[in-house]
Amino acid sequence: MTPIGGSSLLTTDYGAIQFTAWVGLAWMVLLTSVVMMLFWIVPLRYLGPVEVAICTNAQPPTTAALSALMAGAGLLSGDQDLGPLFWIGMVIVLIGVFLVHFNEGPTEPSELEVPG
Repeated sequence: MTPIGGSSLLTTDYGAIQFTAWVGLAWMVLLTSVVMMLFWIVPLRYLGPVEVAICTNAQPPTTAALSALMAGAGLLSGDQDLGPLFWIGMVIVLIGVFLVHFNEGPTEPSELEVPG
C-alpha cells in the first residue's frame, strides 16, 4: 500500500502521534519481526523444518490462551472474549498439528516415490 498512500507519509504530522503508538510500533517491529525470526532460525539448526513448523502453528493458540489467562487475572484491560469460533479454530489447528506430528508417512526425501 506504500505506493498508493506514500504521498500521505510526507504530509503526516508525526508529532501528533502519541508516544504509546510509537512504542506499539517499535514492539511490533522488534519483537514480532526480529525476535520471532530468530526463534524460527535457531531451532532449524537442531530440528527439521517440519518440527519447527509444528511449533510455529502452536503459537497462536498458546498466545490466545495466555492472553485469556492474563485477562482473567486482571492483567489486561478491555474485552478479551474468545468466542466459540475461536475455540473451534483452535481445536482445528491443534488437530492439524497432531496429525502432522504423528504422521507415519515417509520423512526422508529418499523415501518419497517419484512418479515415473
